[in-house]
Amino acid sequence: MSTDISDLHQTARRSAIERAEKEYKVQCDVFDTADRKAQATTTIAGALLAADLGFVSKLSETPSLVAQVILVVITLALGCSVLMALCAMYARDSELPASGAETESKYKSLIAQTTSDNFSKAEIELLDFLLEKLQQANASVGVVSSKKADWVHRAQKALIAAAFATIVLTLALTFYPNLLALKSGSEPAVALAPAEASNVDQLKRPRLDPSSSASIAYSAETPAEVKSASSSLATAPH
Repeated sequence: MSTDISDLHQTARRSAIERAEKEYKVQCDVFDTADRKAQATTTIAGALLAADLGFVSKLSETPSLVAQVILVVITLALGCSVLMALCAMYARDSELPASGAETESKYKSLIAQTTSDNFSKAEIELLDFLLEKLQQANASVGVVSSKKADWVHRAQKALIAAAFATIVLTLALTFYPNLLALKSGSEPAVALAPAEASNVDQLKRPRLDPSSSASIAYSAETPAEVKSASSSLATAPH
């Protein structure tokens, strides 16, 4: 192989390595973007799911069938959105480009060469090794990034479905307020009103003291007893 052809081959290999490095950077950016979007989706869907739980807990009676269906759809959509976003953030193994420890032996072999032909061959081996590792890393990271992006896309679809169902329920409540039976904040006061009324009635009732009732009975019976005693004294013989 002539020197010119060898130089062209090395230049082509370096260009391929440079393109592979740029591709790897793009794949890593896609990886990070998918993680950030998954975190944002988890935060939004989790907050809405907590609000949905608080709303359902305030139901005092069984709502209408339409409201039940919409609430079930909202809850399932939010739950699926959270779970799918968590699946997107799930850690997955991927290949990495060649590390320093992996290339050290080939680099030492390269600088140990004493002739230009042997040096060119060792350099070609090193460049081929770096290019192969970069291609494997790009393929691995591309698969992982694609899976993450798919899970994030599904989570966002579920979140959109939950938002749409919430809008439908809100519009339905605007025209039909009786679709849901919510607990009223005045119920505890109303429930306590009969008890307070009974307490007032008990306070209004007169309380009789046993000693006072005995004295009243004694005072009522005393005139009759005195009259009887006086009549007996008048008829007694002297």
